[in-house]
Amino acid sequence: MCVLSAAVHFAVGLPLLGLVKMPFAEFAFFFAVGILSTVAMTVLTAVITLSTHSRAVAAAVCAVLAAAAISLSANIGLRLKETEYLSASDLEAIEISGELSGSDGWLIPDPDYPTPEQRKMLELLFDIQPGGAAAQSAWHEVERPLRVILFEALWILLPTAAGYIVFKRRNIR
Repeated sequence: MCVLSAAVHFAVGLPLLGLVKMPFAEFAFFFAVGILSTVAMTVLTAVITLSTHSRAVAAAVCAVLAAAAISLSANIGLRLKETEYLSASDLEAIEISGELSGSDGWLIPDPDYPTPEQRKMLELLFDIQPGGAAAQSAWHEVERPLRVILFEALWILLPTAAGYIVFKRRNIR
């Protein structure tokens, strides 16, 4: 399915947008992270589907899981993209009370900017979940590539191993 999807994207995207304008190694890396994310979610949903007796329940759980992964990765990604100081457009859009500081002019700290501890936790959550890796790949901003690949491999291996152990003696038909 992933290969078919990629083939359709290439068949439609290349004539409309032209050739990929990034180095091949970088393109291959982002493509691999996207495939790993897809496989990780597929393995997880397969284990959920095989664990339930009702297809409707399995479909509902998988749909909620996919929506939660997308929502969580989008929210974490936006939180990590927060700047430490508000821009002029932010100041026009919202009213802020507090002191102005900074040597280069008027700098107001962003109240939504995560503390260093929160930032580390958000980065870890963003890298751990397959939706976060897929978002990073789509944004072409994989900052911790080895950690992302390691977590994707764990998302593939652990549910596969758990499914093998649980369903080893069952007739899955």
